[in-house]
Amino acid sequence: MKRSLFLAVVFLVTFALTFGCAAPKPAPTPQGPPQILKIGTVWPLTGLGMLWGLPFKNVIQYQADKVNAQGGLDVGGQKYTLEIIHEDSRYVPAEARKATEKLVYQDKVKFILGPLGGGELNAMLPVLNENKVINIEVNNAFDCLGPDKPYCFRAYDGVGEQVYTFLKYFRDNLNVKTVQCVMDDSESGRSVIIDNTIAAEMLGIKMLETEYFPRDVKDFYPIMNKVLPRNPDMILVGGHPGMQGLQLKVLKELGYKGLRATQTPTSADLMGKLVGAEVMEGYYTTVDIYEGPLAPPLVKQWKAEWEGAGNSWADGGTTTTNYLPLLIQGIQAAGTATDTDKIKAAMEKMTFNSPIFGTCPWGGMDRYGINHLVLMPMSISKIENGKDAGLALIPAKDLRVIVRPK
Repeated sequence: MKRSLFLAVVFLVTFALTFGCAAPKPAPTPQGPPQILKIGTVWPLTGLGMLWGLPFKNVIQYQADKVNAQGGLDVGGQKYTLEIIHEDSRYVPAEARKATEKLVYQDKVKFILGPLGGGELNAMLPVLNENKVINIEVNNAFDCLGPDKPYCFRAYDGVGEQVYTFLKYFRDNLNVKTVQCVMDDSESGRSVIIDNTIAAEMLGIKMLETEYFPRDVKDFYPIMNKVLPRNPDMILVGGHPGMQGLQLKVLKELGYKGLRATQTPTSADLMGKLVGAEVMEGYYTTVDIYEGPLAPPLVKQWKAEWEGAGNSWADGGTTTTNYLPLLIQGIQAAGTATDTDKIKAAMEKMTFNSPIFGTCPWGGMDRYGINHLVLMPMSISKIENGKDAGLALIPAKDLRVIVRPK
């Protein structure tokens, strides 16, 4: 009897401990109020290049405000309010370095969007590398990416990815046999000419001797008077939109009848701020197609949203849309807003969902030695009646990247 009672007590105690008295699950840790996530930008906001830099500032701020209005950015259960700190590089390497030092050492940012050129990036690089700052840039220089720039990414194709396809289009469709380049004398400009020369040789196009100009030039008559007697089928102009406008104006005044083009995504709306429609007419660019049958649905959707919010298309465009979303997606994929090594690794593994082109793979290994370039379609457009008319949309998989001999 005692033994039976003892066994019964043991059973009841065991049952209670196992099923009735299990330790309660800990309550979720309160998330607390949103924290501040600081993100720096370094674009030319005044002076040379401001017409390129201001749209980036405008769109990035718009996107950040939209995230904040929706409750902030959720990273691993923690909410963050985005604070964008805009700095002006003035399109000058020393100013870009100064802005970077201020952002990193004073504002304590771990993320910088920009800059817009090779000289600026090279000036910023020591600070970026030493402090493991995630950087998403706009840059056509050959050394814009690489194993020596492990935290640098690029969210748009550059001339090295597009030049072969660009020149091939004009050879095959407009019988272009000779090309004259007029280019800004910078790291990016000289890199662009090397890639054009390689592509032209591959295509059997004669590339005439390049004429370089300093970034502060205002008089293009001497250069154009020098190149027009060479009778090129097409003149490729370089530099920021202001410089492009001045070159187009001079070419018109001098009576040049050949093709005029640029390998930068400079839109008619942007050029319209600088020169009249008659000067822009017939100008070929690589601006994304945003109207007509070739325009991707997401681009049309973005344009409707941007303009629906009361913004001018010239103050935003498409090129600007990828930078903040790429960073945000990397942060969320990593589940941390502070560990840039984890964020870098997460970005390398993820597939970027572009606001204008949808899913985009990584590339760049063959050309740069690192897959930190977002691959996207390439557009060729022509300004007609003051508007960008889409001529061709080439999928990213069909682009032939220029890989330079080692």
